[in-house]
Amino acid sequence: MAGASKSVEINAPMEKVFSVITDYEKYPEFLDEQSGAKVLSRNGNAVDCEFKLKVIKEITYTLRLTETKPTGLTWTMLKGEMMKSNDGGWKLEDVGGGKTKATYFADIGLGMLVPKSIASMLVEQTLPKTLDAFKKRCEK
Repeated sequence: MAGASKSVEINAPMEKVFSVITDYEKYPEFLDEQSGAKVLSRNGNAVDCEFKLKVIKEITYTLRLTETKPTGLTWTMLKGEMMKSNDGGWKLEDVGGGKTKATYFADIGLGMLVPKSIASMLVEQTLPKTLDAFKKRCEK
């Protein structure tokens, strides 16, 4: 498994950050690698969402996201191509002054035929770009 965690301070209140991270179908508007997102079902605070990610090829996977408004969310993979697992989440903390500390964490297990370099790229290299994109979106 390839795991990573990173935090960023966002100049936006926690409620706004939460609304951006839970607006799944808008991800392709500001995340370069995301080519699609579709909410399949919503049951209370549990949301099943299908994502399409463009890396070397397009990968489709479905996550069950469990929202804990307004402090974050966690997810686990229900099904996916090239991945054995995908677990992670967001933890949001109010740091005062209308600012939020957002911590993103993910642990991804890829299939046997996927090179380790791709696993590292997905988790380590993409993570800073993802956080920066969310930060910019929240601060708009």
